[in-house]
Amino acid sequence: HFPAVFGADGDLPLDADRVRERFTELADDVGHATGRRPDEAEVATGFLEIAVLNMANAVKKISVQRGHDVTRYALTGFGGAGGQHVCAVADALGIDTVLVPPLAGVLSAYGIGLAD
Repeated sequence: HFPAVFGADGDLPLDADRVRERFTELADDVGHATGRRPDEAEVATGFLEIAVLNMANAVKKISVQRGHDVTRYALTGFGGAGGQHVCAVADALGIDTVLVPPLAGVLSAYGIGLAD
């Protein structure tokens, strides 16, 4: 279950019915624009694919700039949703090993706390 963190004030629970309605609207919009209406699950999958490719491209850009071949390394997942995406990002990069530390969900917050 999601905590009540939605809405303008960040204090509303997840409204599953509204989420379904909005995905239906998005699928309709795509259908009008392209002539082929995807189902709602395809729209959601498309969002995930875009997110994964954006993460993979960011890793690749930094690594290539520094002269590293990402396929020779393991990818470490971190952050609140790191464990949800790390395998797909690794696949997109051609990386065959992933690491998910026990405290992966708090590594981003920890890093911010240590930063100047």
